[in-house]
Amino acid sequence: MPAYDVAMDGAGDSGVASVSRARPLSRDAVDQLVTAVRSALTDEFGEPSPSCLILSDVDPDEFLRAVVTHRVAGLLSLHSEAVGLSPELAASVRQLAMRDSVSAMRLAHETLRASQALSSAGIRVAVLKGAALSTVTTGSVGARGPGDIDLLVAPVDVARAHDALVRAGWTATDGWVPGEGLPWAWTSWLRREHDYRGGPVDVDLHWRVSIEPRLSPSAEDLLDRAVEVPMAAGSVRTLAQGDALGAACYHTYLDRHARLRGLVDVVRLTRLRGAHLGADHTRACRRMVGDVVAFTDRLIGGVPRDRLAELTSGTTANVDAQQRLWNEWSVLPLWSADAVPTSELSQMYRHQLRYAPALPGAMRHAAELVLPPERLSEDSGIAEVAAGVLAEGRHLIERRILRRG
Repeated sequence: MPAYDVAMDGAGDSGVASVSRARPLSRDAVDQLVTAVRSALTDEFGEPSPSCLILSDVDPDEFLRAVVTHRVAGLLSLHSEAVGLSPELAASVRQLAMRDSVSAMRLAHETLRASQALSSAGIRVAVLKGAALSTVTTGSVGARGPGDIDLLVAPVDVARAHDALVRAGWTATDGWVPGEGLPWAWTSWLRREHDYRGGPVDVDLHWRVSIEPRLSPSAEDLLDRAVEVPMAAGSVRTLAQGDALGAACYHTYLDRHARLRGLVDVVRLTRLRGAHLGADHTRACRRMVGDVVAFTDRLIGGVPRDRLAELTSGTTANVDAQQRLWNEWSVLPLWSADAVPTSELSQMYRHQLRYAPALPGAMRHAAELVLPPERLSEDSGIAEVAAGVLAEGRHLIERRILRRG
């Protein structure tokens, strides 16, 4: 099997090259892969397939490179006959799926270990995406393939969660310590997570789902509704189905629809009976979910008609804007914010304000430069943000500027 020059984000299988040096995927190969995924999902749901995929004028190696990049080897392997892959191509996809399956088993084991490390310290934790989402949407812990471990905790528990992960063998990147120094200020301002290395699988510690708070309920509310799912030789808690749908839509939106696996997650979640947005999913969140679901259905289908109507009700889905993101980012052979040029990174964060009032959103981002996550609730308005900054003034002057205390 050829060595594919792609970055397995979160899987640890290869390095990350810069965007400028990465070889883009063939658009024809990606388009063929979209057709293959559509057929595979149709077969997964037991529905009649409208057509059979015919790979014409596409280099098989290019198609396989797209399969690896978009993380859908397992899906295509299970439905290779319905998709219409040639025996040779089906065998190659099966090899990729077997490799992913081994990594997925390791992911499940380490997910349980990381979750238990935090739970044993008395910290409420929920697993985002990964093996937990695979179990919720397919009943199989390995169906989504490999990745990293995403753990959600309440903002007030970030420091204790950090200590628990360090004791369990993980190390925060860049010498990051919650509440201390510029690395913490930078992370709490621009991101909602931090990365840990050192274990067999990397960990991302989250204290909120979305960068823009109006696009997700608070971490505390999500943890209150979390549900338990089996994992390896035990169980972990993960987001309730409706919250998982909102989070999946946000993640694929944040990633600019760069990976088909995220869109497959969205389709599978819309088909779960309990995956309904709650009262604390804001209007902005519902608009974002509606846009993502409508685009996903246009691209790969599979969203039930009643769910599509429900999730886009009261809004005109901005599908064309999502399509433009897909056209640009789906051919990139990697997705890593660390590898994105500064100009693209700036555009990405401006992109997050699409579904929120510009002034409150900008003020909150500015406030988070100096305020730790626990000082701002998910629905903090301008008055609360201003009061928090003033209350933090003495601390900023004495500890961060004068270096006292």
